[in-house]
Amino acid sequence: MSSLTAAQIEAMEANPGATRAPGIIACASITMAASAAGVILRVIARSITSMRLGLDDYFIIVALFFNVAFSVSIYITIHFGMGKHIAYVTDAKGLTLSITIAECFYSLAICFTKLSILTFYGRIFPQRWFRLMTWFMAFVVVAYNFSSVLATWLQCVPLSHAWDPSVPATCIDYYAVVVFSGVTNVVTDFIILSMPLSVIHQLHMSSRKKRMLASVFALGFGTCIASILRCIEAQSLNSTDSSWDLQGAIDCTSVEICVAMITACMPSMRPLVSKIFKSTTTQANSKKDPTAGTFKMSTQKGTRSRADRGWSAIDHEETQRLPEERSADELSLGSLKQAYRADVRQAV
Repeated sequence: MSSLTAAQIEAMEANPGATRAPGIIACASITMAASAAGVILRVIARSITSMRLGLDDYFIIVALFFNVAFSVSIYITIHFGMGKHIAYVTDAKGLTLSITIAECFYSLAICFTKLSILTFYGRIFPQRWFRLMTWFMAFVVVAYNFSSVLATWLQCVPLSHAWDPSVPATCIDYYAVVVFSGVTNVVTDFIILSMPLSVIHQLHMSSRKKRMLASVFALGFGTCIASILRCIEAQSLNSTDSSWDLQGAIDCTSVEICVAMITACMPSMRPLVSKIFKSTTTQANSKKDPTAGTFKMSTQKGTRSRADRGWSAIDHEETQRLPEERSADELSLGSLKQAYRADVRQAV
């Protein structure tokens, strides 16, 4: 409060009821719900293909847990005055601790989301150099995210200096830590999302499949945009009215986690999308042909309904089109690995 000017205090007192809390709550709630929906649809898609949950699935579930914890922490910051002008914050300790906890949950959510993506890569790309690159990036992701968590708690020793400046303490430039973490996030995002693009380009597969796989991974670059915006908004940490000015940084953080998690889940949703699309197409065809399922025809073994023949045809079609309807994991484990073996045979 001592750093506030008289003009700033006067402006705050002129709007005692001003708050940005509703916007913060809405953004945190929507992004949390979208992330949860993505993970739930991912698990449903796994059940459709009768696939067991893999390590990448468990990582994204853990990431969802930390995302929910982050959102709950944001709600708690609202209780302690986040979204209001600093002059109306009555519990500086509660606000500081809840923000610190939320920052830690953010780092853990991002960490496990990226580990989910990297583990997914390990399931579908068999080259040794690619796997080594995956392990290296996993180490980098774990190292800098857990370093961020440690720096968050050690920004001041003792931490009580953050809410009581009268307490003697040794502090680091926490704004620099946040910016460094954000820049590292952007760089690792670009590297992780670019890793499969060159490999996909080399595959002996149809251009349509290449474009499909490349587009799924390219969607993740939206996470980089959110990370960049978060770095820009992080300058509000140095504001004299941080409880009011931090809205932009909090919203960007919520969006970044959401986009990252949805990107991690999208490759596994293809079976579910295909099933919904086929169901919609079947219903449309049924409306166009009201006699479907009633026409009879004679065969040497007796009479078969058109519906019976239709189901047989569908079963045959499903058998023939199984590789096309597999999830991204199965597609890569099957078609992609065969393509790599073809590359090896041609090279030999």
